[in-house]
Amino acid sequence: MAPGVFFHGVNASQNFMKLGTLLLDEFTVYIVDRRGHGMSGPCGSKTPQFLKDSLTALNETIPYSNLVELKGLNHDSAQDYGKPKPIAQELRRFF
Repeated sequence: MAPGVFFHGVNASQNFMKLGTLLLDEFTVYIVDRRGHGMSGPCGSKTPQFLKDSLTALNETIPYSNLVELKGLNHDSAQDYGKPKPIAQELRRFF
């Protein structure tokens, strides 16, 4: 199975279990907590610009990565109470 890492931008990994479940049959799914979220200790900044800069740097570092901004979805869309299907579709397209 292809590995996938979901780098969410809000709350904690336990809020993204539906998204992980939607991809489980096809991928090994890791949903990690960003610094300052979930079980991780507070560190760094929580501003949208910090997150965007961090994701841009990560995208430039990891070979074959793809940074996608899904218009109309907000920071909690991937969570169980949001709209995880468009995000799962984009992850499938990438992998």
